[in-house]
Amino acid sequence: MSMSMPKTVGLCAASYRAEQVPGAVLIFAHGIHSTSGYVVFFEQSPIDVFPPEFSLWHVKPSGVVLDVITPFTEYTSFIAKEKIDTVVVHDVNGKHEVPVEQVPDFALKH
Repeated sequence: MSMSMPKTVGLCAASYRAEQVPGAVLIFAHGIHSTSGYVVFFEQSPIDVFPPEFSLWHVKPSGVVLDVITPFTEYTSFIAKEKIDTVVVHDVNGKHEVPVEQVPDFALKH
């Protein structure tokens, strides 16, 4: 964890899916938390690589929460003109190489 981040921020855990549409790649994270109140977000790595790498973080709730399993979905994207085969996401469980599904142009026209 970065020294500048407060202790309530930590790496999250999820399953990942990625899709390439004309001009961009979308990365989706799907997961659950044991209570309500978490805020989940992607952060692009500062290393200069293409395709860019991302980390999945969450902010732990600080107030009253519901003691209920709470699903979440979060996404991020980046511009990509050429075909991308895999993207990398880092989380509390380590490095994940996520295959990128190619969404055909005709699927977007309906």
